[in-house]
Amino acid sequence: MIILLIIIVLITFTISFNFTAHNKLKDVINVPNLRKNTGNQLPKKPEERWHYIKYLENC
Repeated sequence: MIILLIIIVLITFTISFNFTAHNKLKDVINVPNLRKNTGNQLPKKPEERWHYIKYLENC
């Protein structure tokens, strides 16, 4: 019984692998990057780095 289950699982994986390997997209569309690099993309640094420490000191 278990051997039959293992065989069925192996056949299923083999068929699914063959299906995905042979049915790839043939026409891949390359989309150009429309964003322009305007320099630094990072947000500003926070002025108060450890704001929760002052909150805990006041509790």
